[in-house]
Amino acid sequence: MKTPDHLRNGFALALLLVAASAAVPARAQEIVYETGFENITKGSYAAAAVNIDGVEWILENVLIGTAESDRRNGDRSARFRFESPESVASMTMLGDFAEGVGEVRFLYARFGNDDDPPAFVVESSVDGGETWETEGGPFATAGVNTLTEATVRVLRSGDVRLRFRAVPPSGNGQRFNLDDITVTAFD
Repeated sequence: MKTPDHLRNGFALALLLVAASAAVPARAQEIVYETGFENITKGSYAAAAVNIDGVEWILENVLIGTAESDRRNGDRSARFRFESPESVASMTMLGDFAEGVGEVRFLYARFGNDDDPPAFVVESSVDGGETWETEGGPFATAGVNTLTEATVRVLRSGDVRLRFRAVPPSGNGQRFNLDDITVTAFD
């Protein structure tokens, strides 16, 4: 049986359209922030404001880890310690990304051999930190022995700030590492 010309021509057109769309590169997302914590020093869990690669963050129950047990890409990573549900373990921006936020990419793993490390969430605020919306997670860190990549789609325009926050339940004093944070602009 012979294929009618109008079907053969339609199939050829469909192949041409697929080939043309494959040749158009995807639009790269504009990176508005990156850190690997390599130039940062904070050796205690005490709450403190820290400039991390040009952005001010408040680190509560978070230090910059360089120990052998810290999972890291390079020499340093952020180490979160969960003390209790009443004691916050978080890394919170003190300012906003004026370009909005498209995606947040990062690496995470449990610290050393902690057997009950906390999970964590990624949150955003569009009102200067008055209220927070969970954007991704909870990311479980128990049994995560190598740095694992995650991407959270935030997709918020205008002024946006971010927070990484440990969440219960977890044993007191349990820890996890966070490294290589990349934030893209809202597109």
